[in-house]
Amino acid sequence: VTRYYAAIKKQDFEGAAHMFTETHNQPNALWVGQLQDNHEKLGELEKYRISDTVVNTVFSGTRYIFRVKTTYSKHAATETVVVFESVSDGEFYIENVQVRSRGM
Repeated sequence: VTRYYAAIKKQDFEGAAHMFTETHNQPNALWVGQLQDNHEKLGELEKYRISDTVVNTVFSGTRYIFRVKTTYSKHAATETVVVFESVSDGEFYIENVQVRSRGM
């Protein structure tokens, strides 16, 4: 999550998108577009704070659900970031990000 928000703060949307699990339904290019759209609506990331974390262990790995309070230059937001750690390769991937804001 720290690397993700560091990339968002630097406006490195390509770098942030590469942290997502790429599927045929959601290629990284789709995430780049979504992150750029969020930036246009919310402004530049000023700060973030993880307000809650839920950990779920499943057969194939561990899913971490982070609730994040963010402040952007135009609007504040509450975000949910879902990260999955696979037992097969030990890598962390972002599965989904949901952004709730008046600016969206």
